[in-house]
Amino acid sequence: MKKIFTIIPIIFVLLLLFSSLNAENKRKKKYRHLNSVLDELIEVYKKDKATGLKFMSMKKVPQVEEKVKVIIYPKDKNSDNVDLKVLGKYGVEYRVSKDIISAKIPVKYLEAVTKELENYVDYINLPKKAFTQAYTTEGKDLIKANLYHDNGYKGSGVKVAVIDAGFLYYNLAQINGDLPGVVTAVNYSDTSFNATDIHGTGCAEIVYDIAPEAELHLIKIDDDGDFASARDYCISNSIDVATMSLGWLNANFCDGRGSLCDTANDFRENDIFFTVSAGNQAQGHWTGTFTDVDADNWHEFSVGDEELEITTPSAGTVFYIYLTWDAFPLTSTEDYDLYVYNSSLIEVGKSIDTQDSNDEPSEAVVLTSPGQTTYKIKVKEYSTTKDSEIRIFLYNASITNSGDMVKPMSITTPADSTGTVTVAAVKYTDYNEGPQEYFSSQGPTHDSRTKPDISAPDGVETYSYRPDAFYGTSAAAPHVAGAAALLLSEDTSLSADQLEDSMMIRARDLGDSGKDNIYGNGALNLEVVFEGRALSTTEIEWYWSTGTFTGSSILGYRIYSSANELLKELSVNTSYWIETGLNNNTQYTRYFKSYNASDEFLLGNVSKYTLTNPPTNASILSDGMHAIQLDWNGNGASRFRIDRSSDSLNWETIVDSSHNLTSETYKDEGLRYSTLYYYGIYGYNGDNVLSSSATVSGKPETPSSDIQLLVSTSTVTQEQTANDSVLGDIRIQIPQGAISQDGYIIINTDAENSPKDVTSADITAANRKLTLQGIKLVESSIIEVHLYNLYGSTITTDFQDNLILTIPYIDSENDGLVDGFLPVSKVESLRIFTLQDSTWTLVSGEHTLDRTNKTVSVEIPHFSLYMLASALIPENKLDNVFVYPNPYKPATDGLYGASDFGEGVVFRNLTENVQLKIFNLAGELIKEYNKTGGNGTYFWNTRNEDNEKVASGVYLYYIVNPDNKADNATGKFAIIK
Repeated sequence: MKKIFTIIPIIFVLLLLFSSLNAENKRKKKYRHLNSVLDELIEVYKKDKATGLKFMSMKKVPQVEEKVKVIIYPKDKNSDNVDLKVLGKYGVEYRVSKDIISAKIPVKYLEAVTKELENYVDYINLPKKAFTQAYTTEGKDLIKANLYHDNGYKGSGVKVAVIDAGFLYYNLAQINGDLPGVVTAVNYSDTSFNATDIHGTGCAEIVYDIAPEAELHLIKIDDDGDFASARDYCISNSIDVATMSLGWLNANFCDGRGSLCDTANDFRENDIFFTVSAGNQAQGHWTGTFTDVDADNWHEFSVGDEELEITTPSAGTVFYIYLTWDAFPLTSTEDYDLYVYNSSLIEVGKSIDTQDSNDEPSEAVVLTSPGQTTYKIKVKEYSTTKDSEIRIFLYNASITNSGDMVKPMSITTPADSTGTVTVAAVKYTDYNEGPQEYFSSQGPTHDSRTKPDISAPDGVETYSYRPDAFYGTSAAAPHVAGAAALLLSEDTSLSADQLEDSMMIRARDLGDSGKDNIYGNGALNLEVVFEGRALSTTEIEWYWSTGTFTGSSILGYRIYSSANELLKELSVNTSYWIETGLNNNTQYTRYFKSYNASDEFLLGNVSKYTLTNPPTNASILSDGMHAIQLDWNGNGASRFRIDRSSDSLNWETIVDSSHNLTSETYKDEGLRYSTLYYYGIYGYNGDNVLSSSATVSGKPETPSSDIQLLVSTSTVTQEQTANDSVLGDIRIQIPQGAISQDGYIIINTDAENSPKDVTSADITAANRKLTLQGIKLVESSIIEVHLYNLYGSTITTDFQDNLILTIPYIDSENDGLVDGFLPVSKVESLRIFTLQDSTWTLVSGEHTLDRTNKTVSVEIPHFSLYMLASALIPENKLDNVFVYPNPYKPATDGLYGASDFGEGVVFRNLTENVQLKIFNLAGELIKEYNKTGGNGTYFWNTRNEDNEKVASGVYLYYIVNPDNKADNATGKFAIIK
């Protein structure tokens, strides 16, 4: 016989609960000059500090680090009458005005300060903060309950029962106006009605917010026996709607069977609309067939894995683990056991109940968390005749890895009953689109029924749960109950079945189309379905859902214009009206009302535009090789859509409503040159509804004759040239297979003035640096080169093989010197540079000089901006030393003024290694310059070795190549000041 681990049946509230203080209905104040909340706080805090602090939070008593904020009203409204030393003695922070004192009093000294100030003050009160008198759930507007309120339907005459495990502070909610002044309180539990928990109070507040005129019955229960008594009460007292946000985790196998489900179904059998929360177990549920591949009697959650890891919350939280298997209601043959281990695989709990004589197929372990940590769950087969389906439910814990969670079939009991309206939760801020709350339990049931039935908001604010929000399917279920009360108050003849049908038809679909196992039929919605759709440029159909506000007193509907003109009166059985004689693309607003013998009720209003006439007179004009300009007459449309086709059969939308095209012209770019395109131009009305289209066709321009079309698969060298008006033909040679796409090359010979990739200012800035770099630009040689594909898009990838760029130069005298340069530059100094980061940089690789054709060529890996320039390069010998300006006239303009290096004298055509000496006519050494690895140029600023400016006169120079002493040069120059 196995040891039996006894578990007391527990009802699980499907939201995290907290315990708090019992509140008395009435109490006599001890201190006459003290606010009653502060007076009560003193007594509560004296009894228990923690409870006192919770009381402060519940009462929203302003506090800062266990100091309560108060306003002290001195006698005669004179702050001088208060002895401030008393406040200082007790550590009170205060701010004095002439007639009041704002203070922060340590809670533990509140009574002492009160006593000491008794004869000096008129009153001590809480600060008067501005806020609404009652907390209203955000769900009321989300589900459109306000429409019913506006039409006078607030639940009057409807009895609603809220069945729950705790109604703590319900009387305070009454005082605050968040529950009606009169409720019927029924207690079937073993604890006081106004004890245990605020959960039921929060649920009741939601019902009251939605149906404020409903008659509320609050029924407190603890277990399944109490639940049966609550059912009997509801039947005998003719309750119309009941709601319960409680669930059991080990009562059946999610198949709608068992005593709890029978009890729940009795509500519907007696025509009571009964809403139940789906559960919050989506992240705390696992189900599957017992699997033991290695035959060691331990279940494998996945191949080779016999452990299910779970995560527990903060320290001190009691958490529950339930194991059940598919052998309900009782089993005498299938026996499984539950084991729990800590992260070190040390056993910390187990449940090994015996199932051998009609026992419930259930095991449970209850533990207290030492803090947020992980545990391992294992399931052992003790004695079985088959591999059963098993299920694990967690409460106050979750499965660690999302991939291990089994969210389907996580509905709790009795939410799996056939007679309940099961409610899932969607956070109120996500209510329009979803998703479902991550914890909200999902269907289907084990017997393949779709559950939940509907979704409703959670995360809403209530008086009881302030300052936190009320989360969980617990908050969602009472929204549905409140909505049912509104529907019943509008039409008291509805049965529970009809009530459910009416609600499900109106639900706003979320998730998969139709009812699904996540959202059910969709989001709870009471909004009147009054809509319109444009049928033509002169007609709009106005329509509404049948059965909307069709109570026995309603005689029919009326449709009014925005000017309150009655346009049409219709019978109660109609569901649409087509209005004619309207104008093209014009907005019309219509108000929809129901009426009875004595009154009208506004049900909704909607604004719609008629359709627009299609555009006309479309025309097309080529705009370069890759663009087309479209023009048309909009004919009153608000915006336009453009479709394009290259064969008039297959179309693509290139402009839709998101582009907000309102002009009657459009430039379509990125087209293939000389290709015929077809266009359809549509008009949208003010509601973004399309009209028919105007069509037109045309093609971009054909490339000019001087553009060579390049083929990526070419087996021969291809070439593109461009003529520069100064230098002549600039040429790009493309080796076979060098480009990866078909296309063409454009050489911009006016890049200095009109560049594409940079600005003219960028080029100017780069040119300014040339002198300091010892580089002289060849006039008109700056070019920009781009490779385009056949659609005009720039190809930026490197070539498969280097291309060859050739730029010409001018040497009209054939003397080996570049024309137009002063000082002169030999053609051997010419190099091709590319623009990089606003600086001209020498293109790497060999530069080829062709003296015959007078060109310089270099290989390039990609296209950019290029230019030809004379670079400072050293000579092999000192045969052509050149000194300028000569004579040098400092601070003057013109030929003999400052050089391109600045104020001074320049020595050109030097060797790489050089020794240079400057003498005056008396033979005195004025300046000495020695350089190794130079660029063939020396700039002298006309200062001597003492850094003094030299005088006017004639100077001699002597230059020696240290690598060849026989290689030398002498000469003279003059300085004239």
